[in-house]
Amino acid sequence: MNNLTNAVLEEIKDNIKGYTEEEAASWVENDAWCENGSVSGLIYYTDTVAFFDKHEAEILELANEWDYSPCVVDLGMEGFKNQMSWFAFEALKDQVFQNNLLSIDFEEEEA
Repeated sequence: MNNLTNAVLEEIKDNIKGYTEEEAASWVENDAWCENGSVSGLIYYTDTVAFFDKHEAEILELANEWDYSPCVVDLGMEGFKNQMSWFAFEALKDQVFQNNLLSIDFEEEEA
């Protein structure tokens, strides 16, 4: 697992504490969208810029694979880094969640 994938996994884990596996799967699939503020570690520019700066090479490689390129001229550098961080999380979240189910501590289902 690369550093970006690990970072996405940690963001997921931070946001699903106390969830059952079913609740967590629902959050990842339906609610884990950065733009609506539901990913607590990727809300503020200070967080998204730091996330981008730490994983820049991997994010740019992923964006190249997906042919994703927001316009830095329109967004400014902070806005660009924000969009790229959100893109990276959202592009990887489903696969990272599914690939790491056994390493996530879920709450037990109530009987």
